[in-house]
Amino acid sequence: MITRARLGFVFWLAITVWILPVQSVSAQERLCDPSFEYCYGQIQEWVRNETVGIDMDFYMIELPNLVDDIIARHKAGVRVRIVVEPRANLKFPQNQPLIDKLNAAGVPLRYKLGDGIIHVKYALFAAQNKVLFTGSNFGDADVAPYVPYDNYVDGAWYFTDDPAVVNSLRRDSTTFGRTRSFTETTRTSPGRSRAGIRRFRSIRP
Repeated sequence: MITRARLGFVFWLAITVWILPVQSVSAQERLCDPSFEYCYGQIQEWVRNETVGIDMDFYMIELPNLVDDIIARHKAGVRVRIVVEPRANLKFPQNQPLIDKLNAAGVPLRYKLGDGIIHVKYALFAAQNKVLFTGSNFGDADVAPYVPYDNYVDGAWYFTDDPAVVNSLRRDSTTFGRTRSFTETTRTSPGRSRAGIRRFRSIRP
């Protein structure tokens, strides 16, 4: 005879079995606050762990170690594609030397054609199915405070593996506008040739 206690046990066991798988596949997301947190570590970890492809867009970059990590992934066979913004050089003079370093290493770079600047800052990690984006920049005080709550750049970092977010960014990288090959247009006048204009295809594992 099935007792009330046994029925209760079976009921809660069924509930547990039903809930646990849902929790295990739920999206993980986090906001990192550089006013007091070290957000740089998470960025570097995702770059270093990627094995398939990295898509990035940024207004400026002044993080030499991150550039080295990106180049190392590129040399390891990871497909890296970056949309850069040379017009940020006037405000951020360290931007161009790091763009030049990526370019010299053979990392595919593009820049936007037209009047509007590239102001999105994000990275997609194809094998890990993760995305980060921010309203800040890839600079020292943007990813960690010089002095917590006192000397920092105010701009949170959003890290997620939510499929809805990740898949929305698995798209042609020209969504933000037409882009021109950085390498080819440094060798030819923009008015002479449009051969450098190319489209990216989305990276999938």
